[in-house]
Amino acid sequence: MPFTKTEVDIRTDYVVETVDPAWLSQGVRSPKHLMLDPDNCILCRACEDVCPWNCIYMMSTEIVEGAADEAVEAEVRGATAIFVVDDNACTRCSVCVDRLPHRHVVLRAAARGIGRRAADGRGSRVAGSRGGLGNGREGVGGHLKLKPPSPMELLDRVRDTEVWKSIFRPGSIFRRGYKDTSRDRALATMNNVLYHLHPTKMKRHGLKLTYTFCLGGLSFFLFILLTVTGIFLMFFYRPTADVASAQAYGDMQAIRTTVFFGDLVRNIHRWGAHLMVLSVTLHMARVFYTGAYKPPREFNWVVGVVLLFLTLGLSFTGYLLPWDQLAIWAVTVGTSLGGYAPLIARQANFLLLGGAVVGPNTLLRWYVLHVLALPFVIVVFMSVHFWRIRKDGGISGPL
Repeated sequence: MPFTKTEVDIRTDYVVETVDPAWLSQGVRSPKHLMLDPDNCILCRACEDVCPWNCIYMMSTEIVEGAADEAVEAEVRGATAIFVVDDNACTRCSVCVDRLPHRHVVLRAAARGIGRRAADGRGSRVAGSRGGLGNGREGVGGHLKLKPPSPMELLDRVRDTEVWKSIFRPGSIFRRGYKDTSRDRALATMNNVLYHLHPTKMKRHGLKLTYTFCLGGLSFFLFILLTVTGIFLMFFYRPTADVASAQAYGDMQAIRTTVFFGDLVRNIHRWGAHLMVLSVTLHMARVFYTGAYKPPREFNWVVGVVLLFLTLGLSFTGYLLPWDQLAIWAVTVGTSLGGYAPLIARQANFLLLGGAVVGPNTLLRWYVLHVLALPFVIVVFMSVHFWRIRKDGGISGPL
């Protein structure tokens, strides 16, 4: 059914052409166009983003209003835009169809060729074009009758400038033609830094608690909790351990006995770390047993495996920081496994310990890994993980 046209960045330098048969006889095939499903397309332009050959362009439907072929005009009547595929660049890889989040794009053959407005010298002749907006009105005899623009027209001209469009993305309330419709709200969500974290539509099975158990969100919440409590503990902890004195152990005891709410925050940090390891492990098990790792989510599965190992690394490096007998001997046993690495046994053991045995250098190295290196890497992989969940179609369906 027809719907309201939404203001988007679309190309208007195309026209419908009647292609010369002599040109077609040279082996040049007529291009194709992707028709949008008006009930499902949200003009996210994901097909343009995922195309590896840069052969998809969005253009206005006004280019077909003057087409000589009524079948083409009737076919696109009521559509918001047309996605044109450059036939010379398209390899028919179907990535645009397979990778779309809504999967409502149909590839159809055009009844007439579609080409650029500029003359290409290949024997094609333009049938007509009505794309674009004029700066005046046509009077009698084909002359233009100019009139001073109104304030709203001036504002519209400012909104049509490249500077304005570069600042405000499609879907913004400051773009010309914005209307409070479901499609405009979807565009505003997808082009906003904070809103795009939430999907515009949610699949029914994704709302079932018994399907996901909210394990991914719980793991992210625990990571935020550990970050906040860890920053609090960093104000009262010094990663130094000399031969005569161990300030790290003394600071840990001071946090438990003298710091206001110190023992509570330390226990929240400790048990939060245990729960994060458990929730990430259960999350990976849930994804595996429901088959959510299958295409097109295989890359995100690998990212999840990396996040699991990074979580274990954060837990293991934090185990040494109290610098008590339990932590020292547990790390001694754990790092001894590095001595069994093939070819680089000594190098791996020295890299982990900073010396021959667990000592002050080991504490400093593991403190830097725990509070700086590993958190930075895990934030990068979590961002990629969340982004691929959205791009791969949201939460996968049950088997």
